[in-house]
Amino acid sequence: MGSIAGVKRIMSKAYDGYAMLMIEFLYSKDLNEASQDVRDAISTIRADLPPEIKEPIVRKFNDTDRPIVSVAVSSSVLSSADLHPSR
Repeated sequence: MGSIAGVKRIMSKAYDGYAMLMIEFLYSKDLNEASQDVRDAISTIRADLPPEIKEPIVRKFNDTDRPIVSVAVSSSVLSSADLHPSR
């Protein structure tokens, strides 16, 4: 994965039964191109992975899709129903 053009950082975590690999790309790298590059890289090493593992899943995450501001409110006077935004 480190040989893919435009990679800024690679982070990985191993858990009991699965592993997660997160690849951060430079802002200038097209997200669709980056996803395809990752799929291509997986294809080249797939035969080296144990045959009993499930097919790796590639998900795109664009940090700009997250909200810029999150707000949490609490009150010692109002109930949670009174704090609900639809009221």
